[in-house]
Amino acid sequence: MKHQLLQHLLLRKKLLPLVAFILLFAGFNCSSPNQNAVELVFAFGPDESGTIQELIDRFNKENEGAIHVTWNQGSRFSDAFYSELVAEFESGAPIFDVVGSDVIWTPAFATNQWVEDLTQRFFAEHEPLDFIDGAMESVSYNYKVWGLPWYTDAGMLYYRKDLLEKSGFEYPPATWSELITVAKKVMEDSGTKNGYVFQGADYEGGVTNACEFIWNANGNILVGDLYVPASFDQESPDLDLITVNSQESRTGLTALRDLIDSGIVPENISEFKEREGAQVFQNGDAVFMRSWASSYGYLLNPESKVKPGQVGLTMIPTSQRNMVPYSCLGGWNLMISSKSNAEKKEAAWKFINFMANEESQRYRAMNSGILPSMRKLYNDEKFIKEAPVVEFAKQVIPICKERPRSPFYMEMSPEISNVYARLVKGELEPAEAVTSLQTRLEAVLKKHQ
Repeated sequence: MKHQLLQHLLLRKKLLPLVAFILLFAGFNCSSPNQNAVELVFAFGPDESGTIQELIDRFNKENEGAIHVTWNQGSRFSDAFYSELVAEFESGAPIFDVVGSDVIWTPAFATNQWVEDLTQRFFAEHEPLDFIDGAMESVSYNYKVWGLPWYTDAGMLYYRKDLLEKSGFEYPPATWSELITVAKKVMEDSGTKNGYVFQGADYEGGVTNACEFIWNANGNILVGDLYVPASFDQESPDLDLITVNSQESRTGLTALRDLIDSGIVPENISEFKEREGAQVFQNGDAVFMRSWASSYGYLLNPESKVKPGQVGLTMIPTSQRNMVPYSCLGGWNLMISSKSNAEKKEAAWKFINFMANEESQRYRAMNSGILPSMRKLYNDEKFIKEAPVVEFAKQVIPICKERPRSPFYMEMSPEISNVYARLVKGELEPAEAVTSLQTRLEAVLKKHQ
């Protein structure tokens, strides 16, 4: 990637004088009303809802002549986007000033001093209680604040409420075995092609699914598996004891294999990421879907064959009844590059406050289905009626758990996702999977001891 970036910069250096000459020759004035504005580059993945670009345009208009933001779109997949960002950070001169950061990246970004310590700025204008606990915890590391909570997310189970009712089911399933039973009955009654779709591919989304299968059988990946909420000033624990090789973890991953072996999932489920699952579900070809709250936005698309009124939301199933149905915490934060100059950092702080303010969070929640990070919005009855997914999220977020919170998480992630994907494909049995995970994750931590 560094080589590609160098080629890009050299080409840009060669082309800019030529472009200016052509414009002058053609009689154009190359000056711009924004020529004295602070130019910021914002790095984040694509947004199909169009709400991010709309907000950037609003900000640019409100700050015309003073600040101008350009959106540099990266990969849509979290792990690929992370690699792109790291390559830029490690170059010593990243092309961006503001970055959208997955909630799990804060320890790595802070430890490597890639992003600005925003503690003083934050407390001058905000309070930790302005944001829900999980979101606040995700920007905090070692008693400091490294970003602004932008939006949050949580794993949840979508289901065809209308089809379940027609088949005589008053409530959604609470366990994985119940889901199989209900799915088969509804498939038979309605002719729906698939009973369950989820993220089965080898990528970050697979990690979140693997965590939920393990957690919802009372298993843990390591001693430091964190519950949300956690207090802001709680020191990050020393994550040095992997505990995934347990009977509970085997039980959780056995539930995954049972789902696949039952015949209710697509044959190519190992290729499914969020978009593939959402496309199948919104086309009316699945009874159940594990996805994020943000996937609710797909149902708001006028082209969706399945409408919001036909869909119910419930907790991720567990291996047995009366277990806590944990969900994986998701979401994104806004951070400022530590390499930007003082003028850009000041402008960047203004920009991220605009993107994360109450008005912007309301707008995105109602037009893209994402969950806000501001606490007050979860108690705003009018807002909840306009953004119904928020009401259910109030029940889920308090029982969310974080993926392993560690500066080395992005070294653990591919190990988890690879073992998970092999299990989905049938290349590993659950007992082999947890043994392999134990060995691989211990090796990651050992490298840093």
